[in-house]
Amino acid sequence: MGKTPVGRSKAPTNQGKSAGAKRRLMLWMTFMIVFVIWAGYTFLVQTAQISDKSSHLATQQASKEDTLKKLEQLKYEVSRLNDPEYIGQLARKKDIIFLRKRRSRLKSQGTDGIWSITELGLLSVCLKPLNRKK
Repeated sequence: MGKTPVGRSKAPTNQGKSAGAKRRLMLWMTFMIVFVIWAGYTFLVQTAQISDKSSHLATQQASKEDTLKKLEQLKYEVSRLNDPEYIGQLARKKDIIFLRKRRSRLKSQGTDGIWSITELGLLSVCLKPLNRKK
């Protein structure tokens, strides 16, 4: 038995330093755990938002492609409608337009009354449906 006073216990001298180090380490680990959890949650939320926006973008791009195809088709139709022969073909095909000729041409030509648009020179177009019996 050593010479120690009664009531005093022997304590290591470095115990105060290790308790503070443990507290700092525990505080640092708690902070890091909270930070990692927050970063993971933010990552998952942003990933979900990105997937939603990318699917929306894909539908918009498909819609854009369809619209561009329709636009090209309409431009083609407009270019065809500038051609008088095509207009005459449509008129004969749909039987909704008949052509009237000038009396002078009827007297001089003496035909049955059906002429092409180029022969008539677009003299007169009457937008009346033909009364045909089916």
